[in-house]
Amino acid sequence: MFSNEAGLGSAPIAHAASKNDDAVNEGLIASLGVFIVTMIVCTLTAFVILASGILSFDKTGLMIIEGGLDGAALTTAAFNRLIPRVGEYIITFGIVFFAFSTLIGWYYYGCKCVEFIAGVKAVNLYKWAWIILSFVGATIPF
Repeated sequence: MFSNEAGLGSAPIAHAASKNDDAVNEGLIASLGVFIVTMIVCTLTAFVILASGILSFDKTGLMIIEGGLDGAALTTAAFNRLIPRVGEYIITFGIVFFAFSTLIGWYYYGCKCVEFIAGVKAVNLYKWAWIILSFVGATIPF
């Protein structure tokens, strides 16, 4: 759900705001996004992790991961093993890009929701609150 928002219900906010006259075409575009992220990006990441040799299996079939890594650390280690000195930069760039695009995407979703609930005039207040709270969230350790 978090890799492509399928089932979350937030992506339709952006698709509903498009200037497309053909709803079927817009639905196909939305489906293509889910397909690309899930079937291509996630599958290729899994193949890199499997091909890196960072995973092994014991006699009972349980998976053993070197160093007990998971998430981004596991992916970074796998990319670094297959593409030395470059792999970690690929993952770092990807994480920064996805984090920034997520921040912008949720900002847009919030603007559209505030506009629907409280009107266009309330969006300016929301924009300032978003800027301040994004700064606070990025700088204050919790």
